[in-house]
Amino acid sequence: MATDSGAGDPDYQRNLQLLRELQLSGYAEAGLDPALFLASRPRAEFDARMLDLLKTISPGVSEQALREQLHKDGAESSGAALTEFEDPRMLGILLRFAKQIEDGMAPGKKLPAQLLFGTVPSGRVNAMAVRMKGSRYRLIILDAGLFGFANLVAKAVAAALPVTISDKSTSYSTLPAEVDRRLASHPEPLARFADVILAYVVGGNPQRAQAYLPTPDLVPFSSSLRAGIEAFVVAHEYGHCLAGHFDDSAETQQFGMMPGAERILTDWQKEFEADGMATLLTLKIMTERGYDPALSLIGADLFFACIGLVYETVSILQTGQSRTEEQVRARSHPPPALRRAVIYEIMKQAGAPDEAYAAATDLSQAMSRVTDAFWAELEPQLHRMHAEGVRPAPAWQDELA
Repeated sequence: MATDSGAGDPDYQRNLQLLRELQLSGYAEAGLDPALFLASRPRAEFDARMLDLLKTISPGVSEQALREQLHKDGAESSGAALTEFEDPRMLGILLRFAKQIEDGMAPGKKLPAQLLFGTVPSGRVNAMAVRMKGSRYRLIILDAGLFGFANLVAKAVAAALPVTISDKSTSYSTLPAEVDRRLASHPEPLARFADVILAYVVGGNPQRAQAYLPTPDLVPFSSSLRAGIEAFVVAHEYGHCLAGHFDDSAETQQFGMMPGAERILTDWQKEFEADGMATLLTLKIMTERGYDPALSLIGADLFFACIGLVYETVSILQTGQSRTEEQVRARSHPPPALRRAVIYEIMKQAGAPDEAYAAATDLSQAMSRVTDAFWAELEPQLHRMHAEGVRPAPAWQDELA
């Protein structure tokens, strides 16, 4: 993680120039004004969510002190932003998780390369790593809408699970019959989910979905889902780095128009290795932040489920059909269903208590029931939209390639 300005470092400046060029071309190809794209993210909701996170990881600290810390973090993130196209609020999330990962590394252990995170409207739900020849940095490109998408999806899923509130706690049922009754009596989450998927795939920006704040009873679970997604996304890239996938010997291909820019190529085996490391890192991050082990991986699980649904949405709107088996197997990343299974296998192998493992897999099955219901509602609508000529936003046009 690099947060220094790098003003006198030619290597850093080369990566900065590459990121800026990728962002300029990305926003232009997507037909988006970056100023409007960034401004569309609701500040009040973001500040509320960060305050909630600080309360979770800082028990006993007054709310006023946490608000002051939030303001300070925002100022530091603004100073660490690599380019003017970065949203410092999103960058703050990345830096917080990255710092926790690096601070938790064994004494004397160093990363093979320094990671720089940047965002581009890429139409890719999976991140990609880019390097400049001879550079000690690796530029990790995330889609600009990814974390906004994660936040809105987390709220929709949390609202779809049966909730029980007592004086001392809030609990969620994973019983299939109760999940089905909740979905039947509360149709709003289905509409919210469809709204964010279509805003992301058709509108090119998940923040085009209608903004809303979750009710207080839903905040604990939606917060754990969102934090789990964010932690896993960052941890996955560190997993690649720690596994040596970003070393100088990595297979690459020319990327973009800038001389010396190369995209680092991966395969299914490397992705599974990075997922394994990310699973262990995420468990550590989330438990250090006070989350129950049974909840620590549900965000990653939801992330993979939603990757699959985004792929399917793009495919149906673009071709009128779901993805073929050949299209699934031709991708650099494994099918989301396989990746979901791997994270729980890693959890079990890591020695998770039987009770925590059982609770985690029960919750995973309940969440799958919810996302299956979301998809059953959305899929017919997508076929109608395709017939009416609706297509994915320009950034997604190459998603099936």
